[in-house]
Amino acid sequence: MAGVLFGASMLMGLAAWQLQRRAASASAEALGAAEERLADAQRTSAAAEARLHARNVKHQRSIDRLSLVAEHALALTLISDRHDRVVWANDAFCSAMGWPLAQLQGQDAEQVLSGSGLPRGSDPRARAGAADPQPASDSAEEL
Repeated sequence: MAGVLFGASMLMGLAAWQLQRRAASASAEALGAAEERLADAQRTSAAAEARLHARNVKHQRSIDRLSLVAEHALALTLISDRHDRVVWANDAFCSAMGWPLAQLQGQDAEQVLSGSGLPRGSDPRARAGAADPQPASDSAEEL
């Protein structure tokens, strides 16, 4: 009877060992499949990143060209942010308004365009007029 028990025990041990080998084999196959999916995802990600980089370079070149046009244009150009604050103005705008860009930046664009956007007494045109008075006009209507 001891021999039968020993044989049954051996069979159970052999069955357990076979189950462990199958589980290990299945785990190895699953791991291999997961590694392959990861490699595919990395290749896809790298390709997408390369396309995005190329698009960003092209976009930046367009912005650079447009910036040069706006900077050197004779047309008055003012750029504001989503809160309607002045971000940038070209030299033509600054010259026409008589304000340096540093003074315009951060100001409310609508107020700048209406002429009321900067603090009183900071108008360089007024300071220039006070330092170099203009001849009196024949008509008060021209002021």
